[in-house]
Amino acid sequence: EETAGRLVAGEAFDVAGNRGTDSATVKLDKTAPSITGAVVSGPRGTDGWYVGPVTVRFTCSDALSGLAVCPADVTLTTNGTGQSATGEATDWAGNTAAATVGGIKIDDTRPAITVRGVTSGGLYTLGDVPQASCTAVDGGSGPAGCTVTVAGGKPNGVGTFVYTATATDAAGNRETETGSYRVI
Repeated sequence: EETAGRLVAGEAFDVAGNRGTDSATVKLDKTAPSITGAVVSGPRGTDGWYVGPVTVRFTCSDALSGLAVCPADVTLTTNGTGQSATGEATDWAGNTAAATVGGIKIDDTRPAITVRGVTSGGLYTLGDVPQASCTAVDGGSGPAGCTVTVAGGKPNGVGTFVYTATATDAAGNRETETGSYRVI
């Protein structure tokens, strides 16, 4: 039977009839400690992604012999999907238990933008101005979209125009590129 401490008394006699006594505390712990893990910090993006380092904390307990080791926090910083952190708890009796927190996705890089049609610093003739557009590339969570807005110029369609291209990735990271061109 498991016990945190049971006093066992004993006595002995020698052939001359002398009596000796002693006692010992017996402890028996065959039960592994308890351990759980959870993400305790990390900037959340969208669609289940984190957009920066993620810290996993382990919580441990042991009712009989007590904890000898509860793992330190684990911080994940690598971009990618399917990441996990595992910790192992050990009690003073040598029993161990492990816990894993998985399914962690990190993408802390912004998507790259390619502006198409217009060129920053470009000069175009009225009636022959290309349509501004953009594409996004993202090696982490994947691109979610790219949009271009154009403002400025005069009501007659000439003047200086400013474009703003904004790309996002599936994790919610955003990149913006601006430029201007003239129409004569």
